[in-house]
Amino acid sequence: MYLLGIDNSDVIGQECGVHLKSPDCLMIICHCQRITDTDIHGAIDWMREADGSAIITPRKVYRALGKTPDCGSCMPLFLSTMRSNDKLGVPQILRDMRGATATA
Repeated sequence: MYLLGIDNSDVIGQECGVHLKSPDCLMIICHCQRITDTDIHGAIDWMREADGSAIITPRKVYRALGKTPDCGSCMPLFLSTMRSNDKLGVPQILRDMRGATATA
């Protein structure tokens, strides 16, 4: 089941159940490149497994999927989807770098 990246909360409740992350419910985030929320989460998980200290950006997600952004209208939803992934955060080793260079 594919849902457009628009406010369709009434459809989500009826056709996809309560939880968007169910395997039967995919949300199209970028219609130009046919990227779903599952694609984004999979790319983030893959990148984090490959390099635990990587900074993950939208560009890197597109590249991991073998795609490039087109019109850009998906970017707010794309970013929101990225932020909902638990593995997106800045790795601990990189969090205190600004403080470390200021005292050096």
